[in-house]
Amino acid sequence: AEKVAAIATQVSVTPAKQESISETVDVTGTLNAENDVLVNTKLSGRITNVYFREGDPVRKGQVIAQQDTADAQAQLDQQRANLEAARTRLTQSEVAYRNSLTTLKLTEQQTVSAVRLARAQLDAAKQQLAVIKSGARPQELQQSQENVTSAKADQVKARADLKRYQELYRQQAISAQQLDQAQAVADSSDARYNSAVQGLSLVKEGARQEDILRTEAQVEQTNQGLITAQSNRQQVTLRRADVDNAQAGIASSRASIKQTEAAVRLAEQALRDLTIVSPMDGIVAERKAEPGVQATVQRSDVMRIVALNSIYLDAQLAETQYARIRREQAVSVNVDAFPGRSFSGRVSKIFPIASATARSFTVRILSLIHI
Repeated sequence: AEKVAAIATQVSVTPAKQESISETVDVTGTLNAENDVLVNTKLSGRITNVYFREGDPVRKGQVIAQQDTADAQAQLDQQRANLEAARTRLTQSEVAYRNSLTTLKLTEQQTVSAVRLARAQLDAAKQQLAVIKSGARPQELQQSQENVTSAKADQVKARADLKRYQELYRQQAISAQQLDQAQAVADSSDARYNSAVQGLSLVKEGARQEDILRTEAQVEQTNQGLITAQSNRQQVTLRRADVDNAQAGIASSRASIKQTEAAVRLAEQALRDLTIVSPMDGIVAERKAEPGVQATVQRSDVMRIVALNSIYLDAQLAETQYARIRREQAVSVNVDAFPGRSFSGRVSKIFPIASATARSFTVRILSLIHI
């Protein structure tokens, strides 16, 4: 048998090691900003200024447009004037309350004093009437009798003296003047005696009817005075009603102030709402309004702003790659619009429903950052 010579083959050996294998997949998808805001007006009104255009950067809180403030400022001024008027009414109500309270106290004091005085006058008049109707007291009757006795004794003496003086005058022992004096004393004693007798008669007879009637009329008059004083207590009730009304006025004024303060706050907010500010840092993607445009409920868009610091990609992958994708998987994205640039990101969502026609499913890649 013929021998076959062995042919030697040269090989090289390299130690085994683990490395990541990158797999590139061409996909179609849409780049979107996670924060994409359409800024519009809160209120209807004419737009006077729009300060930015497409591509301009804006900061959060920066004024991007302005509406006409004339009507809103007038409304605010009116509400502030209403608030001052409400505060003035509260001050007036408080003054009215203090005055009504003072008047109530004075009326109560005057009414109590008037009733007390009227009762005292009525009691005095009744006592006087009782005295007149009861007649003279025993002491008064005795005094009147003693006055008659004394007057009678004086009369007897005066008449006796007069008789003696007359005899002496006939004998021309005294002058005519002395006789006249004795006559005058006798006449005076007669008058005193007659007066004492009449006084005794009056004491025995009692008060005259006209005196009783006059005193009864005085009692009735003082009684009417008491009734009037008591009826004036109604004035106290009226003054208490005045106090209650004043308190109600204070409560109403305070409620009006709260209501007007709320209206002022609303007017202030309306004025602030006419200044449109950016809600975030970003880039103007679209300018939707121009100065002079009338913003309405149907037409209120001013500007579209996007934040480029958070971009995501919704990519369409073939269903055969579904098992090779997982959430939080790191990926590197190359976009045709930015040749030579790569963006890193991660898989944030895997949409579970695949397209029946394209036999693909959607994967969202979040936090695309240029690397």
